[in-house]
Amino acid sequence: MDDNKRAAAGIIASLSSTLLGGGLAVIAAEAALITYYLEQRTISNWAVLLLILSPVAVIASWYYGCTAIDKLAAEGFRGNWSIDRPATNFDRQAIGLLVSGILLMVSPFLTSAPQASNNPDGAAALSSKIARLETRIQQLEHLSQHRHGTCHQEHNVR
Repeated sequence: MDDNKRAAAGIIASLSSTLLGGGLAVIAAEAALITYYLEQRTISNWAVLLLILSPVAVIASWYYGCTAIDKLAAEGFRGNWSIDRPATNFDRQAIGLLVSGILLMVSPFLTSAPQASNNPDGAAALSSKIARLETRIQQLEHLSQHRHGTCHQEHNVR
């Protein structure tokens, strides 16, 4: 009977370790989403709140998981392989990771595509800049042709 309890405790500790690794995956996914949001989306205050709470839930999950594994190991060292005492923390670990994933999945719905600018002044300023750049390119081409022609003429004289 004691061997069965020990095996059950080992399985639970292994599952908890897997959840710890799952927390890393959630944080990696969040980093990718945040990068995408910053480049391509407008982020609402609610989305920012969820993106802050998601890693907090992962960290809480890690805390509860590590605490539960520690309690399980301490009890096992005393010869008591009962999983009753650390079970609450294992439950909290799983719930924390689940909450983190849900927060992350809801966050895209709280972002939006950036607003297109209908500012006529901005379009006029852009057109003006383009015209100045085109003029500058023509000046540089003329200068380049003039220098190239001068060098070519000097080469032919020699």
